[in-house]
Amino acid sequence: MKQLFNYLMKYKIRMFTSIILVSITAITALIIPKITQKVINDGIGAANGPDVALMHQLGILMIVIALIGLIAGVVNSFYTAYLSQNVGADMRNDGFKKIMTFAYQDIEKFKTSNLIVRLTNDINQIQTMISMMFSVLLRAPILFVGSFILAMVTIPKLWWVIVILFVVVAILLAFAMKTIIPNFGKYQVQLDRINNSIKENFEGARVVKSFVAEDFETNKFNHENNLLKVFNLKIGRTMATILPCFMLFVNVMITIVIYIACNEATTNLQIVGEMVSYINYLGQLMMALVILAMVTMQFSRAFVSLKRYNEIISTNPTIIYPEKGVERINGNIEFKNVTFTYPDQSMPSIKNVSFKVNQGETIGIIGATGAGKSTLVHLMLRLFDISNGEILLDGINIKKIPKETLRDDISIVLQSAVLFSGTVQENLINGRNDIDYNEMIKAASDAQASEFIEKMTNSYNSNVQQRGSNFSGGQKQRLSIARAFIGDPPILILDDSTSALDARSERLVKDALYEEHDDQTVIIIAQKIASIVEADKIMVLNDGELVGFDTHQNLLNSNKTYQEIFNSQKGRE
Repeated sequence: MKQLFNYLMKYKIRMFTSIILVSITAITALIIPKITQKVINDGIGAANGPDVALMHQLGILMIVIALIGLIAGVVNSFYTAYLSQNVGADMRNDGFKKIMTFAYQDIEKFKTSNLIVRLTNDINQIQTMISMMFSVLLRAPILFVGSFILAMVTIPKLWWVIVILFVVVAILLAFAMKTIIPNFGKYQVQLDRINNSIKENFEGARVVKSFVAEDFETNKFNHENNLLKVFNLKIGRTMATILPCFMLFVNVMITIVIYIACNEATTNLQIVGEMVSYINYLGQLMMALVILAMVTMQFSRAFVSLKRYNEIISTNPTIIYPEKGVERINGNIEFKNVTFTYPDQSMPSIKNVSFKVNQGETIGIIGATGAGKSTLVHLMLRLFDISNGEILLDGINIKKIPKETLRDDISIVLQSAVLFSGTVQENLINGRNDIDYNEMIKAASDAQASEFIEKMTNSYNSNVQQRGSNFSGGQKQRLSIARAFIGDPPILILDDSTSALDARSERLVKDALYEEHDDQTVIIIAQKIASIVEADKIMVLNDGELVGFDTHQNLLNSNKTYQEIFNSQKGRE
């Protein structure tokens, strides 16, 4: 709640105005029954007959008070909507910014689908809580206290009616809370599972269809969906039962009050007006208790969501970058006895690796699947922090280099080409406003992407669908390579990024790389020796260990692991 209060204080003028407005609506509601009592006793039941003039005056007064309450309520609804929507937007922005600071392992700890639910459904629950807080919640205590006092003043001897009403409602509310609150937490967790199932199936639609697994996946989804339905029905049944119980009990109490008042009416006509006023206050008291009950149940749900949101905001990123430091790196790389183990694994993926790369060199990395090739380059970008050893760029420990420098000066093309919704140009520039248009054209040409971009209807302004689904695998790879070329970064990493290219396109990309980007330090991960045979040196990894680092010919002459890879790809002949 402290976190939520800090968000609300950004709009404190509107918040306090809303409190005043909701107080006005509650006070006007409390005044009306007293005026009604006066109309009945002093107007209709006047000793000399009905006092029409007094009734007119009181009627006009009631209309004015009702209009004041109505206007205050309408204006407050605008303020409440403004508060809830703005606070929700601020929370989503802050949550998203926080997630963007997370390391890979932080995101994996929460899971992607879980984070999506926390930034959407959970914040929606918090917004609903804010709306109720500044519309009905603040009104309920005023109605409760005011109705209680005024009812006691109106017919003091019926104090026991209010006490019984309060005790019974408290018991019903305690029962509802005990039943509902645990199910709110289960509901949100199950919602995470549903979203994860949907995300996996939509992203892996081709695999599902290829293996004709639609029925299997549908049954899995139905199971998760039914669990969500069960939790929701439990919550719904409790809430649907508790309100009629409230209303039944209050109507019983009102019937008792009417019965008592009727017995006294023969000797005390004033009891009629008092009874009407008392019943109104009893109704308002009951309404305040019902509001508090409903709000408490909604708040219980929102508190679960608020706790889940706070887990994101309060999580400190595993990797902390310095704010200041070197602003530019040249491309010299050195690993000193580097060992790295993934957080969820017991065996290291990189084992005591040491090597040195000079600026402008082209280095190939090869090894069997799972040898640690991608992990090695991810450590250069500090996507993970190493367990032991030291990584130096231009002789500076990577932990002392600001994130902006690392990201600007090291470009990587991942194994799986990732494109975003938007245009081709937006994907290539990727938010960098300092990129010259001609530089983008040159990068696309070097990556052999211009040949298909310029054939599209809108050329570089053509739309890119979600995850680049309107491009082939080779086209997506070439666009990713072009994006990495832009800005001429000192270090360029190609992580098996030409696997979907034909031999001709791969050859042209490599030619451009060697001729146009010869001052860059280039790291090329490949499955095929043919892709890295021209590199200055080739790094051979085996089960996380560096077992060779030399030229192609020297490795071919002396390195057993490299010879095995070569023979398996080329044949002894």
